[in-house]
Amino acid sequence: MIFENKNLNDITKSTELQKYKNDFSKQGYLYLPNMLSDEFISSIKKDVYRSRNNFNNNKLAGVSLKTQYFNTFMLSISKDFFNYCTSEFVLDFSREMLQRDDFRLKALRYYETYSGNKMQWHTDTKTPEGFKRIPGLIYICYLSDVPKGEFQYIEGSHNWSQETLENDFSEDFINKNYSKQIKSFKGSSGDLLIYDTAGIHRANTFFDKNFTRCSLFIQVDCENNSEPIYLNPSFIDPTNKRVLKFLGFGQPSTYKEFPVSSAGMAPTSLILKKVV
Repeated sequence: MIFENKNLNDITKSTELQKYKNDFSKQGYLYLPNMLSDEFISSIKKDVYRSRNNFNNNKLAGVSLKTQYFNTFMLSISKDFFNYCTSEFVLDFSREMLQRDDFRLKALRYYETYSGNKMQWHTDTKTPEGFKRIPGLIYICYLSDVPKGEFQYIEGSHNWSQETLENDFSEDFINKNYSKQIKSFKGSSGDLLIYDTAGIHRANTFFDKNFTRCSLFIQVDCENNSEPIYLNPSFIDPTNKRVLKFLGFGQPSTYKEFPVSSAGMAPTSLILKKVV
């Protein structure tokens, strides 16, 4: 079971749908607590553990940076993630919020954030060519309790950020002009955040070496391009044209993978562990 509420896949018939749409239009985000089941979260963590880090092994794995870990191969290593990513909930909710059908999967990842990671305030409408006005959504699911290092969003910023023609915003600018609009989402494992890619956001910085924030990320937008998407063909129903379109079969996928990484970017502790 992926969702705590078994009726979520029928979201378009929900009596709460119009409220969701109104809140999203005004705020730029929705915060939905306790959405993902403990069973789903446990399965995702097991799949990530089996493909954690590999040095000189001919199989899929994640990458470690100084203050974060990423695995962008979730559609290859986790059937449960595939089912979540391509669920009727994600597809129908995206259609309802975007009010169009020409959206596809732009990017995906499991990631962990560690002590000292600093993220700039930004929007998610950036491409290799620079700023673009691209309608889109991000789905972030907490896979751990998040008492610190939480997601933060400037409420209503999706309504004006695109007029600035910028993707990045300084902390001084935000604190001076929009400090009262900062919404912080400390939460629990299983909570789901959905936000407009034009909204200004970041992960709050924390300093605690005993804490790790674990999350899932899906980006859906209306540009016909994406980061490289790798998947296990056995997960796919070839007759489901809606899912094939969503995954970008036969369409461009020319954007550079995120994050850019190399052995030189790996934490020293990880390199020493592998060498020893």
